[in-house]
Amino acid sequence: DKLWLTFDSDCDMREFGNGFRGIGTSHGSFGNYPLILGIHGNKHTITLAQDRNELFFPNVSWSALAVGLFPVLNAGPSLTVQDLTLSGSAQLTTSGMNSIDWVFTSSPWSQAGAGMLAGAMIPQLEGSNFTIDNVTVTGATVRTNALMAGGLIGDCGSTLKEKPNSITVINCKANGVTVKASSIFGGFIGLGYADAITIDGCTASGITLAATGPQNNGQNNGVYYINNTNSQFTLYGVGGIIGATHQAKPTIRNITLNGLKLNIPSRTKLNNNRFGFGGIVGSLGVNGDGFLTNISMEG
Repeated sequence: DKLWLTFDSDCDMREFGNGFRGIGTSHGSFGNYPLILGIHGNKHTITLAQDRNELFFPNVSWSALAVGLFPVLNAGPSLTVQDLTLSGSAQLTTSGMNSIDWVFTSSPWSQAGAGMLAGAMIPQLEGSNFTIDNVTVTGATVRTNALMAGGLIGDCGSTLKEKPNSITVINCKANGVTVKASSIFGGFIGLGYADAITIDGCTASGITLAATGPQNNGQNNGVYYINNTNSQFTLYGVGGIIGATHQAKPTIRNITLNGLKLNIPSRTKLNNNRFGFGGIVGSLGVNGDGFLTNISMEG
């Protein structure tokens, strides 16, 4: 099944609090859920009030830990999200494990992430194209004690599933947004994974990025992972627009960033594990040519 979703009015979910887990799944196998092809906000505002404490079971193969309007967005081959405003909070605390790395390495279905639009946007088909157009995040707090958080999306294009052809974020805004995670987080996106990533014509102001949870160096029994990818090719990053890109051809242009605050403790480099901090991108894992043009940063 394939779905197009349309919002016909504003939705204030604060009266439901933690009773509103989000649309779709926060626990479950992705195969039983329809593919989402389009989300049309019609310029309406969705206000969230999520503060989830999710118990992780390392011996099952269906756990998906995430928070957001869509905790896990089961994306179709050509997904467009447009004309939507998000505010409020999406906060995730994972527990019930010896190491938060279990969330990323023990199961081929496991995901974790936090984002106002989606904790994790997961491609189900090879060659998918994601477009986020004219989406605003304002007055929002996104937090997880695990990896991958973003004002919009925590994990965009999971390395556990088919690699997307493209991720395009255009004409989007983030205003007065606080994003906290253990590592890999940004004002718009935590982790971006696709053949090509384009961020164009976006503005961000009053962004606060702060580390929370354990000091995660990606270490699990001497092997370094992010979603089952050996981290000698992976960069852990924190950035004003996007935390980290992996195996991507990035094009970032026409960006205005005003007022970025970083609260990041010093971390120890382990073997090939690398950390990056940047006003626009924290860590840039490039596959092919990349371009950063017409960037304006102040404060």
